[in-house]
Amino acid sequence: MTCIYKLTGQFEQVEKSVRNLDKAFRSLFNVYGTCRLESWMDRTTGQYNLRLELTAGGLGCWGCFYDLQDVLHIWHLRDSRQGLEDVEYERVD
Repeated sequence: MTCIYKLTGQFEQVEKSVRNLDKAFRSLFNVYGTCRLESWMDRTTGQYNLRLELTAGGLGCWGCFYDLQDVLHIWHLRDSRQGLEDVEYERVD
């Protein structure tokens, strides 16, 4: 199964949040981590945007051992500890 997320915010904060998501995802699923699909700077808003893919194909489905909600919980916990609440995210797949 694969899902794609888009993160938007200030460059440094988005990069830190992506690292937190990668660590959360790898801590629960036996995978290499997230895959960056594209990144760009929006000239009108000055916001940095990044799309990344989470894939757990070797497990057959998300719910075999852990749920995607577990990954999101760990990710947001790490972000809140580092003051990254301003980073916006949305699932786009």
